[in-house]
Amino acid sequence: MDVLGKEHLHDSREFLSLEEMPDRLVFLGAGIISLEFASMAVKLGKTVTVVAHGDRSLRQYPGEYNEKEAEAAFVID
Repeated sequence: MDVLGKEHLHDSREFLSLEEMPDRLVFLGAGIISLEFASMAVKLGKTVTVVAHGDRSLRQYPGEYNEKEAEAAFVID
């Protein structure tokens, strides 16, 4: 992909191999893997933005289920 700043783009395997987590992250997509990684980053105190196509996250799951899970993923305790 020929995009300005592409050295900052990582796929899921690369994300798991990061030596240091950036303070701010953007996840493209709102599927289960993106939200899982986003919730990990939030729990580490990082600022996270999820960019999604469509009207809701976890579109492969029933609406009532996904709303509860998406909200729970970003609760910081």
